[in-house]
Amino acid sequence: MSEKPTYEALEQRVKELEKEKGKNTRIEEEFVKRQKYLESVFHNAPSAIITLDSSHRVLNWNPSAQKIFGYTSDEARGKNLDDLVSRSEAKQEASDNTLKVLSGQSLKPVESVRYRKDGTSVQVILSGAPIIIDNVLKGAVALYTDISEKKLTENRLIKSEQRFRDLFNGISDLIYTQDFEGCFTSVNPAMCKALDHREDELIGRPPSDFMKPEFMPAFKSEYLEPLKKHGHNEGTTIYFKKNGEKIYIEYRSVLVRPEDGEPFISGTGRDITERILSERTVAKLQEQIIQSKKMEFIATLTGGIAHDFNNILYIILG
Repeated sequence: MSEKPTYEALEQRVKELEKEKGKNTRIEEEFVKRQKYLESVFHNAPSAIITLDSSHRVLNWNPSAQKIFGYTSDEARGKNLDDLVSRSEAKQEASDNTLKVLSGQSLKPVESVRYRKDGTSVQVILSGAPIIIDNVLKGAVALYTDISEKKLTENRLIKSEQRFRDLFNGISDLIYTQDFEGCFTSVNPAMCKALDHREDELIGRPPSDFMKPEFMPAFKSEYLEPLKKHGHNEGTTIYFKKNGEKIYIEYRSVLVRPEDGEPFISGTGRDITERILSERTVAKLQEQIIQSKKMEFIATLTGGIAHDFNNILYIILG
């Protein structure tokens, strides 16, 4: 006959059972906590999270998916995801992505276009991954992030930059930017034409490279230093083209100090060579006229003196 357990043995067994029960209870509580955590992530995520079965039919559809695509969870559940959010040109791409994920491969984030319930398009970043349990493919999870506003802002920025570029390239005045040491960082076509150099021949070089060597020290002392001190500088300077031709450029430069970047110089200029030459021609003509008038005055004066002298001689001879 088996020996009856003693009271101590029974008490010990009860304690072991209570301990095991307490352990199981803690495991269950931890499981519930994790489940609630995952549910909170699923429901509050800003991106659309969609779980699918092995036939790519919707199992779970979070609130962000409803917000992005317009379908309620009840409307989406059981439907093929590609049929819900893909149209025309996006259909084939979506189908290829589906086959890739259902073959056990993860889909890296990629920009694409999907469609809402009302037929309007939405720009998204999509990614996906297979759900594999015990080495068996059970389905997939798809993630969509709406980037429509971001793309709209980017497109506006691109258009704004293009308008600025068209203005920069089309304006007849000379436009340039320089770094803090005075080297060109950008020049418009009018500047290239005036100096008779390509853009890549100007970028990274100071204007003093296109002046007479004796003017180089004055570039820093009379241009850069006053500009940095006062925030602006203007005047007229002499440049030389490749062929040695002299040109006069009237400029105005200002120092720009952006909040989130290095200070730089922005400036505009105008080729006033013709005006300078015209003014010099006019001045030369005026000088010639003055000289001519002087000679005419002297001739008149001389003629008068000769006339008076003849009268005197006439009197004396008489």
